[in-house]
Formats: sequence, structure tokens, C-alpha cells
Amino acid sequence: MPKTSNMGASKYEFAPERFELDIKMNQQRYEEKKKEIRNQVKKTLEGDPVRMDETISMYVEVLRELKRQLGSDTSE
Repeated sequence: MPKTSNMGASKYEFAPERFELDIKMNQQRYEEKKKEIRNQVKKTLEGDPVRMDETISMYVEVLRELKRQLGSDTSE
């Protein structure tokens, strides 16, 4: 007789070992994406090192605007 659920519909109920694997893969994806973004920003900053502070301020301003426009503004 197949195992029946006592918890409801959880994708990890019958394969709990998958939970740790998914966490590890999500952390890896996050770190890779962060590294990619860091490299892009660094390249831009190194392109005009004299105006680095100005460029950083522009990045912050643009990111706030995009966050607002895309509807994901929950912290301001």
C-alpha cells in the first residue's frame, strides 16, 4: 500500500533529503547571481574611477526607481 500523507501536499514529504539539496542549490544560484551583478557594477565603476561616488549614487537612485516601478517596493 502506498504511503499516505499526514501533512498535506508538501513536495518534500516523501523525499525530505531533497529539502537540503534545494536549499544548497538556491544558495548557489543566489551567490552566482550576486557575483555576476558585482562584476557588472565593478566594470562600470572602473570605467570612470574619478566619478565612482557619483556612479554609485546613480546606481542606488536607479535601483530605487526600478524597484518602485516594478512594484516590489516593500521597504520604503
